[in-house]
Amino acid sequence: MKSDDHKLKPPALLFGGGLTLLSVVRALGRRGIPVYCAEVQPPPNCWSRWYRIAQSNTGDPTPRNLTAYLRSLPFEQAVLFPCSDHWLAAIVAGLEENPDLQNRFPTSLPGRKTVATFTDKAHFANLLQELALPHPRTLIIDDENALTEVDATFFSHAFLKPADSQRFGEIFHCKAFTVNSVDEALSRYRQAKEAGLSLLLQERIPGPPTHHYFIDGFVDRHGTLAALFARQRLRMYPPDFGNSSYLVTVSLETVQQGIRSLEKLLSFVQYRGIFSAEFKFDARDGQFKLLEVNARPWWYLGFAADCGIDVASLAYRDALGLDVGQQKSYPVGVHFVYAEYDAPACSPAISPPGLSDWQRYRQWLKARQAVFAWDDLSPSLHQWKDRLVEKAKRIFRKPRVR
Repeated sequence: MKSDDHKLKPPALLFGGGLTLLSVVRALGRRGIPVYCAEVQPPPNCWSRWYRIAQSNTGDPTPRNLTAYLRSLPFEQAVLFPCSDHWLAAIVAGLEENPDLQNRFPTSLPGRKTVATFTDKAHFANLLQELALPHPRTLIIDDENALTEVDATFFSHAFLKPADSQRFGEIFHCKAFTVNSVDEALSRYRQAKEAGLSLLLQERIPGPPTHHYFIDGFVDRHGTLAALFARQRLRMYPPDFGNSSYLVTVSLETVQQGIRSLEKLLSFVQYRGIFSAEFKFDARDGQFKLLEVNARPWWYLGFAADCGIDVASLAYRDALGLDVGQQKSYPVGVHFVYAEYDAPACSPAISPPGLSDWQRYRQWLKARQAVFAWDDLSPSLHQWKDRLVEKAKRIFRKPRVR
């Protein structure tokens, strides 16, 4: 560890990685909160000015490994932040099973049952059905018979999604399987079953990327919805089951229908903590259909913080029993880009007629950035350097024409 400033203010201890972790590191670091990572981070995260490593011997994200790791730390107190579904599950389970650690390592997180429901898409689909909330038609696939009994026409506008998104992504390197027939669905089902994964068959709601909306926020320990932030997807990559690459903030009034659904859901499960909910507007019936809720920090948490909705610092304060206040006012029409994903999203093959390089760069220059930040330049500078080196290697590897 680089300093002992954790003795003056309880530090935040982050588990996981990727852009989610970088967003939380920056949001808390800018507030003067000492931030430590439980795992060694690869570039660009390790280049952040606020990056510090605690002890990098966590092991796999299991409750047993977590509690052993926590007991080995020198901190008198630290607030825990999970930045992945598996670490979220490990933290809520580990602390529930070891109450003696709860005061030393406070959190602002949902309960164990809620986490299990939100991270397992089959359980989540059942809950939405129980609460009669607008959502895509979803069939839980228990065996092959469940697929053969589906009307063949349904496969033309449906896809197979995993119950465990994180593990599925680690194995298959995608978010879902596109299927056009029962035979194709059976083949994909067998692949997933062999990997020990469960699948759901879900209706694909028609409409462009701009029909996707996100409602992010925070619920405090008293059950008060203390923060709300709404954004609209403008572009995404990959085009079928990808991530947002270019977004814009929209007013809360624009997504009021979605907020009402979310309030009903969060109240029912007695939710606490950070959340990010994805909806898709269905033009066929005019409803915002709830697709999923992340019960933890998400990729673009830093964008919300830049716009004045700093849910990471709210979670930190709430975990320590401090006043949280309300954060629901932010500028509308602010754009955000993740250039690494948006460059291919702008290609004519994906977004015909496509954008010229000049048009794309103009949009990027006016937008908030995912990695680039004036007060934390090193991550983006090293990222650009690495890309230039890779590009140079590819050029020099090309065979010479004789």
